[in-house]
Amino acid sequence: MELAIRQPENPVRLITKDLPGERIYSWVQTDPEPIRYEDHVPSWHDPQDVVGVSSVQNWSAVAADSLDHYTPVQTLPRAFRERLDQIGNSTSGSRYRISKVLSLVQNEIRYVGIEIDRGAFIPRPPDVVLKQGFGDCKDKSYLMVEALRHLGIKAVPALAHLSRGQTLADILPSPYVFNHVIVKAQADGQTFWLDPTRTQQYSPDPVNSQADYGYVLPISKDTTELERIVPVFPDTPNTIVEESITINAEEGQPLVKLKVKSLYKGSDADEFRVKLAGKGSRYYADVYKKYYAGLYEQIAPAADIEISDDIENNILQVLEQYEVPGPADYKVLLEKFYLQADTVRSILTKPDNEERQRPFVLPFPIHRQHRVSVENLSGTYKPLDPIDIETPYLNFALRSSFEKKKLIVGWTLKTKQEAVSASDYKNYGEVYDSLISETSWWFDLTQEVEGEQ
Repeated sequence: MELAIRQPENPVRLITKDLPGERIYSWVQTDPEPIRYEDHVPSWHDPQDVVGVSSVQNWSAVAADSLDHYTPVQTLPRAFRERLDQIGNSTSGSRYRISKVLSLVQNEIRYVGIEIDRGAFIPRPPDVVLKQGFGDCKDKSYLMVEALRHLGIKAVPALAHLSRGQTLADILPSPYVFNHVIVKAQADGQTFWLDPTRTQQYSPDPVNSQADYGYVLPISKDTTELERIVPVFPDTPNTIVEESITINAEEGQPLVKLKVKSLYKGSDADEFRVKLAGKGSRYYADVYKKYYAGLYEQIAPAADIEISDDIENNILQVLEQYEVPGPADYKVLLEKFYLQADTVRSILTKPDNEERQRPFVLPFPIHRQHRVSVENLSGTYKPLDPIDIETPYLNFALRSSFEKKKLIVGWTLKTKQEAVSASDYKNYGEVYDSLISETSWWFDLTQEVEGEQ
């Protein structure tokens, strides 16, 4: 076989030696620089220089080699067909049907892999998966593809890598560079990349449930190259936290009432729903209680946490209520009353002060908003100066207002890239420091005369 070889740009010498019946390849690097490993590097970034060798000439050969293992089935089990037909009878369109099939396979077929013998590489037939009630990524993707085909929706499996998909375009073709299988579905002129091994994805539009694994290889006779999954970026915030604070100086009334409404939409609703399924609402109620107890002295829950889940629209809401008891003798608390956007400030990783050679990972895609309103104020308060930070990798904004005894402060953060380049790292450190300093403010709420604080 003719070997394809790809080697790094750094000076590496390739020496070949032909002997009877064999050829020896040797790579030599003289006095290589030591490799510097750094924290918070994206999973797809490899600090080491890698030599690639493959006997596969192109990606279409890899796709063709897998094609026979995902042959369209003649029919699906009757009970499963009936459930699919119920979905197909919906008048909501193909996108809605794709989402319903995704949810069906995700949540009713357990994600379990028996990677022994043929099962490590070859998917089990859909009827076997339905009968046993579980399957691995290959099994579940095969089943989902056939379910979508039953409904007249074009779909094929696709090979992926969970952590290194961003680098596949720089790797020589090979079937061994993948460790996962997902589904490519098409409807209304749009392509959706969906992972049936996930759970709790209930968006009615599959565009909100897409996987982001970089480059993938559809298993199709028409495949010639890898395809890039374009990340879906939310146009509006997917997480919105609103804290409503009421100050009350009347005798017998709580000094402070705090109501917190957290709204999660789209992919953020999916993510938080998974967390709730894993740890339960009681766990998060305790986490939130400890957070506010650390921010405001003597604060305590005034009611149980309330969670409502609108699955059809994929919107999840959490409601918390707290009180600081009265009468108004908590001068220390009111003299230095904090307003803090933890939804924004907690998501970014703090950089160190060292020079950097590798990219620095960012949470992506993130689009969050945190808003605090303080009502029933006796003084007049000057709004904070508006702030806008725009960089190639993130945007941050601060806005505030004061009107009719009500102070409002709002923060918005969205990330635009998966990582900060090493050349932008120093700038990121400055942006991070500025952002953190602007997401925590304190106000003196004891004033009772006209003025500005």
